[in-house]
Amino acid sequence: MYRIELEAPRVGSKWAAIVAQIRRGDADAEIAFDELCRPGIRLLLQLNVSSVGLERLAEETVAGAVDAVRRGWIREPKHLATFVRSVIERHTPAAACLGASAQARVRQRALEIEQALAAFTPAEQECLRRFYSDGWDVARIVSETGVPAEEFSRLRQRLRAASGVSPAWSPLAKGRAAAAGA
Repeated sequence: MYRIELEAPRVGSKWAAIVAQIRRGDADAEIAFDELCRPGIRLLLQLNVSSVGLERLAEETVAGAVDAVRRGWIREPKHLATFVRSVIERHTPAAACLGASAQARVRQRALEIEQALAAFTPAEQECLRRFYSDGWDVARIVSETGVPAEEFSRLRQRLRAASGVSPAWSPLAKGRAAAAGA
């Protein structure tokens, strides 16, 4: 992947003012953000993602970045670059690197997990999605959803049991098992 920094003098000089205005809800600042950052975002996407639907993806990426600025997740240009790299990772077909049998195993495993999740309530599914898909840590899930840590731990254990993943699946559990056997 090409490494391009978005913290060019052109971006850095206006960045703080635009971010502050977006956080206050200024629509003109969102337009200025778009004009300032879209060329760099589009270039990063063009270098790393298929050109099919590139304009739409660039538009959605800028809209997502504006929303992330508004929420306070993006405060500096380097955070924007990280955000764009995560979009690129999500839109780069990782399955293209896998053979047909590996792709079939991935599809089968995804189906098994989807079936296992059907036994959970929508609130439980949301907590698990935030942990496994969105990368939230346990502390954030506990603080934002109000689910106690012990209950969330049991929820994860139920998912492992329902999907056929053994507790030894965790690298930490493997290490503990090896240490216990030694």
